[in-house]
Amino acid sequence: MNKYTLSVLVFCAGAFLMDATPAKAQIFFNNGAQVYAAPGSIVQINGGFQDDNAVAGPGVVDNEGDMTVTSNGAWPGNIWISNTATLQGNGKYHLDQDWINDATFTCNNSTVDMYGNKAEYITSNNFTVSTFDTLMLSGTGAYGTINARKIQTLNANVVGALILNDRQLWTKTNTMFVNTTTVSAVTNNP
Repeated sequence: MNKYTLSVLVFCAGAFLMDATPAKAQIFFNNGAQVYAAPGSIVQINGGFQDDNAVAGPGVVDNEGDMTVTSNGAWPGNIWISNTATLQGNGKYHLDQDWINDATFTCNNSTVDMYGNKAEYITSNNFTVSTFDTLMLSGTGAYGTINARKIQTLNANVVGALILNDRQLWTKTNTMFVNTTTVSAVTNNP
């Protein structure tokens, strides 16, 4: 199965199982399908990912693999969970733009890596709070500039680890709650 056939199956069939073959698309829009990315799978999305549930089904994306979402020209490299959709799993999520949670994110033992080289937002259009297991901030935007900032527009939670590296978590008037008793839960590498 080639990468183009896989993309067609996602939109036409509504559900599939992913193997270790990389899939590439301009934008991945899931409108109610059940999608499973198996452990060891690689999902490369060049242009953004929206998990939605406006029309059909339970709209559950279960990522147990490694998902990378990058910007591609006019398409932002956002992860956007909308309507009544659910994004869950123990996998890794790498994004180079914004995290927009307007529905349900079940973090399990996952890692969200915000690696963009310009300001990125942890946000919601309807005040849904995100809870992350491991939130990692990375990227190469110049330290001390807006391009090194990951900006919260609402409160958020970390239940595993907050890895700051040399990035700035700008909470404005919001709070990042680190809900763990582990002494090394928050790390940085300036």
